[in-house]
Amino acid sequence: MRGSLCNTPSWDSADYELMLDIMYYMTHYSDALHHPKEDIVFARIKARDASASATIEQEPKSHTAYKSFKAAPSVR
Repeated sequence: MRGSLCNTPSWDSADYELMLDIMYYMTHYSDALHHPKEDIVFARIKARDASASATIEQEPKSHTAYKSFKAAPSVR
């Protein structure tokens, strides 16, 4: 364990601009591209198999829960 800690990069050398780009991608991609496609797929699944509706209806709720988690203020 101690050896692996010595191999971690220093925060002084972290690429914060890259980290910011990654976080932007992670927080905006899903709303702009992923969720609309997901809505189309879920509608097709429900049209083919009505028994899948209950499971599919839970998915938007998980998105709402995730959004509220993302919006929570940071704790320092």
